[in-house]
Amino acid sequence: MKEKLFSYGGKGISVVHTRDDAPDGISVELHAHRNYEFYYFISGSGRYAIEGNEYSLEPGCILMMREGEAHTAHIYGAPYERICIHFAPETMPLLETEIRELYRARPLGQGNQFKPDERSAAFISA
Repeated sequence: MKEKLFSYGGKGISVVHTRDDAPDGISVELHAHRNYEFYYFISGSGRYAIEGNEYSLEPGCILMMREGEAHTAHIYGAPYERICIHFAPETMPLLETEIRELYRARPLGQGNQFKPDERSAAFISA
């Protein structure tokens, strides 16, 4: 059963936190959008493809997609939980330069995934 744990939308940003205890092979259709996306994978298993490059999903990993990057997800492990933040391009100047560069200073479909090391994983799960 899919459950929305948290949702917010307004002023160029939306945040959704969902959990599905029985995802039963979720496949999200390949899509791209105008907004930037920050995807935090909390639990489950699966893979995520961005511009044809596949990333294995592991709890604690982060995926970042810029506007126009085509992406899809295939989830097959339960429970599937994630937090997804979308923000409009006009909000980019509000972000720190280092964060903006994580989105912009790379070829499409490359360098999208960040996996936590042991120390950051412990911080995130606390």
